[in-house]
Amino acid sequence: MERHEELAPSESKSNGSELSGPVTNLTNSSEEPEVDLEEHDELLEDCKSLLMSKHEIIEDFKACREKLYRFGGSCVLAASDSERFFNEEHKLMRPKAVTGILYSPSGGKLTMHKSGKSPDQAAKVIASMKAFQHDEACIWVQDESFNPVVDVHGASHRVTVVTTPDGERIVVDWGIAQFTSVPKDIKLFINEKDL
Repeated sequence: MERHEELAPSESKSNGSELSGPVTNLTNSSEEPEVDLEEHDELLEDCKSLLMSKHEIIEDFKACREKLYRFGGSCVLAASDSERFFNEEHKLMRPKAVTGILYSPSGGKLTMHKSGKSPDQAAKVIASMKAFQHDEACIWVQDESFNPVVDVHGASHRVTVVTTPDGERIVVDWGIAQFTSVPKDIKLFINEKDL
């Protein structure tokens, strides 16, 4: 049991500043706090369950999200929904909805299910943006090997950035379901400050 003792202002040890009123000593260095290692491990497991792996994100997308957003045609709505989902269910993944730019170095076009058209290529890639490559389903991962490009134009695209259990920042893109075709060399550029 910890012992709390009241020290009068005159009895307190001064470090150059005067204390006003009684001070409660809450520590007793002779006693070590007991740690229940089993409880500690359970808490760690609970925290891990609040995170989703890439595989779990992909499975969730295929089972619940892909059909929903296929004909919705709105990456803004999809990103808003995914950010809300991760904030409510997996807050430790630090979700953040951001706007990126889809750009294909070969000039390949994106085609939308709903309209059959390609989105406008009006957004400009700038030097502070990082390139992401399409990995699988709704996942984009940072592409360290891609040579930087600037002053090229692509389609503005809203996505959600999250942190995986292994600490990697990845992009979750439920809005990718709105496209019937995605060029193989497509890159998603996101401003570094938004990561």
